Amino acid sequence: MRRATPEAATQALRRVRRAHSKRRSHAELQPMTIQSAGYLMVLTSLPDDVGLDEVLAAYRVRWQVELAFKHMKSQLGLDRLPAKSRTLARSWLLAHLILALLIDDLTQEILESLPSAARHARPLRLTLADYPNAA
Repeated sequence: MRRATPEAATQALRRVRRAHSKRRSHAELQPMTIQSAGYLMVLTSLPDDVGLDEVLAAYRVRWQVELAFKHMKSQLGLDRLPAKSRTLARSWLLAHLILALLIDDLTQEILESLPSAARHARPLRLTLADYPNAA
C-alpha cells in the first residue's frame, strides 16, 4: 500500500463520490471509503521479499497487457471464437494475433514517421513469444 499523491487522492475521492451518487444510495459514504481513496492498494501473491516498486512495475506491465487484449477483443473480434474444433480455434486465434502484431508494427512506423512522434511514444510493444506448440 502506498499513499497517493494529493492530486491523485483528490481525483480518487471525486470518483468515489461520483460513483456513490450515481447509485442514488441514501446511505452515507463510509469514512473508511473516504480514507482509502488516498491510497494505492495492490493485492499480490508475490513473496514478501519482493519490493513495492517491483510489484508496482509488474502491475503496470500487466495492465498494459490487459489493455492490449481489451483492444484486440474490441477491434479484431477476439471476443468471439467462430471455430468449434481445437485445431481450427487455435489457427484462427494465432492468425488474429499475427494480424494484431502486423497492425501494431505498421501503426508504430506511422507514428514514428510523424513530426510529433516523441509525443506518441508507447510504453509497451506487442511481440510474439516463442510458443512450444505453435507449429
